[in-house]
Amino acid sequence: SEVETELALLRTFANTSLRKGSFIYEKVHDLLAQADREKARLAVMAAAQTPSDSITLRVRINITGFNDARTLEIKKGSSLESLKRSIDALTGTGYSTERVLLKRTGKAWGTFDSKSIEQCEMKNNDEIVVDCKNLNENLNPTGLERIPASGLVPQSTFQFLALTLHAYMLDEGFVAVAELPNAMPGFAPSLKELPKGTFLPNNWNGNPTAVSVMYKHKSKPGKIFQLMMLEMDPATMMVTLAQKGGESHTREVSLTVHGDSFQSYSLRTAGPVEDTTGLEALRESTLLPLVQAVLPGFVSATIATTADTATS
Repeated sequence: SEVETELALLRTFANTSLRKGSFIYEKVHDLLAQADREKARLAVMAAAQTPSDSITLRVRINITGFNDARTLEIKKGSSLESLKRSIDALTGTGYSTERVLLKRTGKAWGTFDSKSIEQCEMKNNDEIVVDCKNLNENLNPTGLERIPASGLVPQSTFQFLALTLHAYMLDEGFVAVAELPNAMPGFAPSLKELPKGTFLPNNWNGNPTAVSVMYKHKSKPGKIFQLMMLEMDPATMMVTLAQKGGESHTREVSLTVHGDSFQSYSLRTAGPVEDTTGLEALRESTLLPLVQAVLPGFVSATIATTADTATS
């Protein structure tokens, strides 16, 4: 540049025409040194402002043992599939990334999505929460085993009981469905069964104190049932089972009574989920009476199986 050329000429003049050690010589070299320092400072600032071709994400993984956020550097323009492979490398063999949630926006994506991380609005230093599937899980879990098999991590006693009641609904032959936007404007959303292996819709925990799940049951083709669970206060939740367009029935459940069950589940590291404080009683005293109220004549497959085992 012109400035650099003039500085070079001034430096040459000072070294060849001025007496070394003289006041003017020292003053000129002081000014040249200041110019060099300013040039270096501007170069550092320019480098810092130059857009990087990668971003750093803080990754919080929903797997026992991954309690702290890990950092992951990934190139801009990478796909969610590339992000999945990078996360899978963090977790090691035995796990597969299923869902990514961006904490800043609350939006989540399945890793099959074709979007790029920029389209998902991921920025440098964003935190993402990752749900992983245990590839060594029981392929046909029942009861409480459905929860760890799903990869979902309940954050409270309320969420734990909501997942437990949902697991029991599946045990009783209910099939979870989710609303999908209708491609035709003005038409109502359509209801589709969740894909095989999907425990709950992605937005199941959008409200930390309320969980609602819709189901269908083979005994009532064409009918939709809705299980609504609401945390009233730190000690109480209400559980309502309703048939769409029909009657509904509600029961109250104590969160305090089942607090130990949640703590026990949260501290587990591996192996079967232990029923430490009567969660099976929750099935018998709360869920089954609700199911029998909306499906008169309903006979529980799980209770019948238990009775058969006890008498054999």
